[in-house]
Formats: sequence, structure tokens, C-alpha cells
Amino acid sequence: VDLFWEWSTVKDVVRAGYPLQISEYFHGLHKSPEGSLRWKDGYIYFFKKDKVFKVHPNDYSVLNTYPKPMPPEWMLDIC
Repeated sequence: VDLFWEWSTVKDVVRAGYPLQISEYFHGLHKSPEGSLRWKDGYIYFFKKDKVFKVHPNDYSVLNTYPKPMPPEWMLDIC
């Protein structure tokens, strides 16, 4: 599925206007990621099988040094 939703943590609901197509907003991602989150560093992380993609929050493009193998280093401290 090439769709994403944005969750409002303030209202605890999906934001109005969603879902939207991933391929129209995020560049350099494989289709149908299995999950994503916005981390406290401000970046958006997408997960697909054994890879993680770090996406810049301003232009929605995957950073040049990604994808990387799972799990990302920062996740080792919380899982």
C-alpha cells in the first residue's frame, strides 16, 4: 500500500486530509514500507524488512547514506 497517515498527538486522531500517497511526498523510498516514525532528532524513519531509511523532514528525501541495516544505532538503547 502506497499510503500514509499523520497522527495528531495533541488531538489523538488522524489529521484531516489523510491518507496521502507515499510516492508523491517521500523520495527514495521503496514501496510499501512496513512502518515509520518521527524520532526526537526531527527526522522521519521508515522501516522495510531489514533496512531503515532516514528521511529529511523538510524535503522528504532519503539521506544519501541510507538505507542502513536494521536496527539503527539509536534503537539499540531503547529496545
